Amino acid sequence: MFLKDTVIPDNPAKTDEEYVTPNIITGGNPEPYDSGNIVLSARDKAKLDHLANYLITSAILTIFPFYFLYLPLLLINLAIINKIKRLAKFSPHESYYLNKIKKYWRIMCWPLYIIGVAFIILLLLLAVYGL
Repeated sequence: MFLKDTVIPDNPAKTDEEYVTPNIITGGNPEPYDSGNIVLSARDKAKLDHLANYLITSAILTIFPFYFLYLPLLLINLAIINKIKRLAKFSPHESYYLNKIKKYWRIMCWPLYIIGVAFIILLLLLAVYGL
């Protein structure tokens, strides 16, 4: 019935306490509410959609016509991203809104690449021409 390697303790009642741990959940802060029971109102849903659309539109506009507003809009949009994440928790389509945030970051990274390449070219020109 038992394998050769199986060790049976002399007094199982005393050794059970060594192997059984209490049901304690550790790690992370407990949420004060269950997001599964809360449903977004129509007003909050409209606000969430508006914020998600604004986020993408502002990212597109900062690339070409309003490039000088890149940094201020980036700082403002960080607060908007936080608000979208908080509201999206209560939406059944949370992944849709999180994908909108990912799309925003994909759009916003291109100007950073352009700035980085321009900076490297500037450093190379300074090194070559000794300006």
